[in-house]
Amino acid sequence: MNFVEIANDLRSMLEATEDGELCDFAAHFDKIEGQFNQKHDAIRALIDGFKGRADIRQAKAVRLESLAKSDLAKAESLKTYLQYCIKAAGLTYVETDDYKTQVVNNSQPKVVIASDAPPLPEEYTIETVEVVPNKGKLARDWAAGKPLPAGVTVERGQHLRLK
Repeated sequence: MNFVEIANDLRSMLEATEDGELCDFAAHFDKIEGQFNQKHDAIRALIDGFKGRADIRQAKAVRLESLAKSDLAKAESLKTYLQYCIKAAGLTYVETDDYKTQVVNNSQPKVVIASDAPPLPEEYTIETVEVVPNKGKLARDWAAGKPLPAGVTVERGQHLRLK
């Protein structure tokens, strides 16, 4: 098998599963005749192809997310305008053949503190403390060979660097 045949064979196998799960590609790969370098190059070409397709899909997702945010902002703006119109008409409830709309009070009042407000008296403040692990120190102590607290492990993963 040549490079193109190997790549086409692997591509058809990988694209058979759209949910991200891979079939037993290692067993399939072992059955393909050819030199290791040919198989390697075929797989690398597929990796590049799938990464390229993923980049395109991610860009499209970003674009669609931006459009969705824009649509939601327009809907909120129209909702605010409709509320203004209903209140200006002296109404709190409107019913048509298709829709029912009611102006209601929120269950909780909104507290707004101006950005230039003076500091609040102590009775209107709460003090919070957040305790989080210092993973940087844990990693440094691990690297220095110091014992770590119970329940803490440091793992060094591996990955492929594709050039």
